[in-house]
Order: sequence, then structure tokens, then C-alpha cells
Amino acid sequence: LSTGAMTLPAGAHKVSVRRLWVPVGFTNPMWEPVTTIDVNVRQITTTSLSSSANPSLSPGVTFTANVQGGSPGAPAPTGTVVYAVNGATYCTLGVNSVCAMTLSPGPHTITATYSGDAANTPSSATLQQWVGQTTTA
Repeated sequence: LSTGAMTLPAGAHKVSVRRLWVPVGFTNPMWEPVTTIDVNVRQITTTSLSSSANPSLSPGVTFTANVQGGSPGAPAPTGTVVYAVNGATYCTLGVNSVCAMTLSPGPHTITATYSGDAANTPSSATLQQWVGQTTTA
């Protein structure tokens, strides 16, 4: 049994494979016919998430999610980013987007999840956001 490995760039590829084998009762190896398979290689992405102020003294906070692909020359990430607060969807936008939120005082877990596309893998980022209690005199 022999295997071969190859590294392919992100994108769609046609790969031809053949198997050399020795059938039971024979001494000479035989080649199977060539089989062509379609392979879609997706590049690994990373998502970063930042806050306009953390901690914040006001309830209005903006979050920026940036999605980056790792392969030079590969297709840029497309699709959507879902921003969630404590697990509940707050807004759904495109990649490299900004979501403005109004948050109650206290800690909040903010997550930005990139859905991935035909050429890019999904990825996500999370941060803890603190919103302070404002008081009036």
C-alpha cells in the first residue's frame, strides 16, 4: 500500500488518482483506471473582534470584526458575520463590519462568528465587554 500527499492552494481542483495493486492469485501488479475527483480546498481564516471601549461607561458600544484569510492570492473571505451578545444574535452583517450595540450595565460575552464560504473556513472570536453603571446626582 502506498499513499501520496500533495499540497493544493485554496480553490477548486480536479485530482486524478490511480491504484496499483496485485490481485489475489496473480504475481504482476495491475493499474486501476484513472479516477478523477473534484476537491475544494478552503483556506483557514481567523476572525478578530475589538470594542470601541472596554470597559465602557455608556451603554452604546461598537464592535468591529475582521476576517482574514491565510493564503496569499486566495479568494478573499465573503459571506456573513453574526454578532451575538451572551449567545443571542444581535446583528448579522458582511465580513469586516462594525456592529453598534446598546448594552445594559454589567458583563457581556460578545461573539463574532464568520460563516465561511466556498473558499474559506468558518471562524469566530469572543471577548468580554464590561459596561459600567451610570449614576445621576
